[in-house]
Amino acid sequence: MGRIKRGLSAGPKKARCRQHRSKRVFLVTLLGLSIFIGAAGLTAWTRTAPLFQLSTVDVGGNRMVPSQLALKLVPVETGTNIFAVDLEAIKRAMQQDPRIREVTIRRQLPSKIIITIHEREPVMLISADRFYGLDEEGMVIPMDQEEGLEDIPVLTGIFPQVQPGAGFEHLGIRKGLQIRQVLLQAAPSLLDKISEINVARPEDPLLYLIPDGVQVRLGSGDLHAKLRRLWVVLGDLAARGISAKSLDLRFKDQLICQPAS
Repeated sequence: MGRIKRGLSAGPKKARCRQHRSKRVFLVTLLGLSIFIGAAGLTAWTRTAPLFQLSTVDVGGNRMVPSQLALKLVPVETGTNIFAVDLEAIKRAMQQDPRIREVTIRRQLPSKIIITIHEREPVMLISADRFYGLDEEGMVIPMDQEEGLEDIPVLTGIFPQVQPGAGFEHLGIRKGLQIRQVLLQAAPSLLDKISEINVARPEDPLLYLIPDGVQVRLGSGDLHAKLRRLWVVLGDLAARGISAKSLDLRFKDQLICQPAS
């Protein structure tokens, strides 16, 4: 009898459990539907509400690129819904300017976009039809002014085809960047003493030193060893009080010094 009673009592319990589960499923479904409808309504509202119309584009981080010019590069109009603004399209458009290396963009609700420009840093100037900047990746950069760039070397030679936004494939530019890179490795302090790197003949580049314009012929061969030797000899000449007119490193394991008259 005990088993029969347990069996009889189990039926209504199972039925009640099924009813409870059905109610829970219904409530969860109803809640999910409400959230979906609410989210859809919220999305529709944010896409149309005047509160989210773009009113301000804030540009910062720029030094070479004037702010007004940077704003002209932004392909979006004020009044556009801020969630409809294509941030990647803005990045692509702004990075067409060779002075701009990277752009960081974020939305600031309800109605502002903040753009931070990361500009290319000139490590040399190129003397062509005018002065251009050259960054360490070999990008030729248009320069509106050279103020504050007096401490970087000028790369001279023959650059008839130099164009902003290009340049690294030019043999002279590659040679100039190579010399700078080896200087940073072999004798970084020497870079501050170089006013000009002439690559009119890339196989026999010339350096001109400050303050007296001493000419240094590098020739071909191991640039690292040549520039280390140059740094040591310059220190020795300074210690001896000897002024040089020119220095020649074209010959193996030698440096020929022509004293100033």
